[in-house]
Amino acid sequence: MSVEGWGLGVDTRLGGAVSDVSEPVGCRAPGCAHRGHDPAAPIRRWLAPCAVRLLAVDSYPDMRVRWYALADGGLARLTEPGHHHARLEPVDPRWAPLHVRAELAGKRGTGTLR
Repeated sequence: MSVEGWGLGVDTRLGGAVSDVSEPVGCRAPGCAHRGHDPAAPIRRWLAPCAVRLLAVDSYPDMRVRWYALADGGLARLTEPGHHHARLEPVDPRWAPLHVRAELAGKRGTGTLR
C-alpha cells in the first residue's frame, strides 16, 4: 500500500521512497507570500519499506488525519491540513487516541497488509 498527499513530507525515520505523481497544484501567484496557505506542490506518494494497514481516519473542520499500522510494529500519522502540505510521521502508540490504539491491537483494523 502507498500513501499519498498534497506536497507530502515524510519523516526520514519511516524510510521508503517518495515520488511525485502529479504536476504542482495550488497557488502559483507571483509575489504571494503564502501566509495562509502553502505554495503549489505535486501530489506525492510514499512507498513504504514494509506493509502498511489503514487503521482509522479522523476528520476535523480543516484537517484530516489518517492512522497507519506498519508491519514492523510501528504507527504512522498522516496529517492533511486544508491549505497546507500533508505530513507523514511516526507516532509513539502511547500518544495515539484510544480508538487508534484499539485498532492497532487488532480489534477492528480496516484495509490489508500487502
